[in-house]
Amino acid sequence: MAFIEADRVKVRKYLCFPNLYVQADPRLESAITTVQSIADGGTRPTSDAENDIKSTLTKLATIETQLEALWAPALATRADDVSLDVARGQSILYRDGRRLINALSASLNTRPCRDYFSAAPLSEGFHPGVASPIAGYEA
Repeated sequence: MAFIEADRVKVRKYLCFPNLYVQADPRLESAITTVQSIADGGTRPTSDAENDIKSTLTKLATIETQLEALWAPALATRADDVSLDVARGQSILYRDGRRLINALSASLNTRPCRDYFSAAPLSEGFHPGVASPIAGYEA
């Protein structure tokens, strides 16, 4: 089954490509279409690559849900004589999210425009078509 717009929005979100003016740099959009099966307008004989990307998107959404679940415990350090190490849990989830984004970017032969799991702002002169390598991401 072909990527729907919601799938494309998620790919752009995790790779930190803008949703505005996607026609200005169509490489990512073209890559998304290309990995679809021939029956869906792509170039692959089956939908395996597309299904793999959709699976990765689901896993990334799960990580986001798990991170949000840590917000409340982050305010507590102990609960019923159990020590909580929320920072360690967050760190593991961030690392796994970065690993999945690396897999997503490799599947689409691109690089993320910035680190999705970081609060760091965009750098000066940011342009999605000439994204510089980000530490921790290897295409």
